[in-house]
Amino acid sequence: MLSAIIPELRVIVKQGDFSYINIVMAYFSEVGEVVDQKEFNEIMRRNFTKKEKRKIMTYAEQLRHEGEVFGITKGRMEGLARGRVEGMAEGKAEGKAEGKAEGKAEGIVVGKTEAVISIATKLLQRNLEPKEVAAGTDLPLAQVLKLRRKLRKSRQ
Repeated sequence: MLSAIIPELRVIVKQGDFSYINIVMAYFSEVGEVVDQKEFNEIMRRNFTKKEKRKIMTYAEQLRHEGEVFGITKGRMEGLARGRVEGMAEGKAEGKAEGKAEGKAEGIVVGKTEAVISIATKLLQRNLEPKEVAAGTDLPLAQVLKLRRKLRKSRQ
């Protein structure tokens, strides 16, 4: 099929309209008419002069270069997008794990503090001296005195 349109392609080459040749070459590449580079080179050798071949091949090289640049750019963009998605997922997972660990640690501290305050309150209700309560619970004396004032107010 490619051989059948060689005369028309020669006219186009002489006119310098390589955009049409690009379309024809892309079509033959898609439908599988040009199976390999050797076959294509043989068709070129038989049907075109050296000058015409040079023009066609120069244009084909330009197209190949444009295709490479396009492919590289597309690959980079896809890689960046994939990297962002993976990075966000990884960051989210790490953040979630870190937040969970921090929340758990904070909850333990709050729970222990509440338990110590509860024990101190019970000891004060049994009329232990604030200094003894502070020593037994490791709470600052000022905090134990504050708890005792609260207890007294709640009894009144």
